[in-house]
Amino acid sequence: MTVSIAMELTDFVKGDLKGIKYVDYWAVDFDYGKRKDLEGNLIFTNHWEDFRTKKDRRLENVSGTFECDLGPRQVAVKVIDIWSNETLKVVSLNL
Repeated sequence: MTVSIAMELTDFVKGDLKGIKYVDYWAVDFDYGKRKDLEGNLIFTNHWEDFRTKKDRRLENVSGTFECDLGPRQVAVKVIDIWSNETLKVVSLNL
């Protein structure tokens, strides 16, 4: 059995909507922890992403959906702000 999941940006940005104005890019890896590099470090793989451009400053607040099997999994959200600070937060889910 599968289920659809989505992530919301305000769950990962301090200050809720006030903090979102400083976000330039965010991405979601719905299967984090499954892939490693040769040294054993976890690899972040974008399954969904959204970013601002100079012409279009809009940013989606909710990610697209991802179909996955029931059971435990880790989801990672990467956020990059206008100063190029990068943050990665990992959430454990039991679906």
